[in-house]
Amino acid sequence: MRTAIPIAAGAAAAGALAWGHFEAGWVRLEELECPLERLPRELAGVRIAHLSDFHLGFPSRGEQAVLRAVDWVAARRPDLVLVSGDLLSRSRGEPLLRELLR
Repeated sequence: MRTAIPIAAGAAAAGALAWGHFEAGWVRLEELECPLERLPRELAGVRIAHLSDFHLGFPSRGEQAVLRAVDWVAARRPDLVLVSGDLLSRSRGEPLLRELLR
């Protein structure tokens, strides 16, 4: 029993790390049309891109996923880009974040 708990804890930690690595590269790229009844006419056709939860700075596949998402958005030339969520996980991701936000 004394060895079962550390083994189970180690397995849980390994599973969490593996999931984090997998999830970091999981990006959903999709275009949605959102009709809004009360939208002023002058805003009709405005294209908005939303990027979120980069979690930069932690060694993972996430950096490549972020670069792919930024390229995908740039190719669509939206009128406005919103960036929200957890952008940094570690301070070492800040230089890349600053570059991407230019």
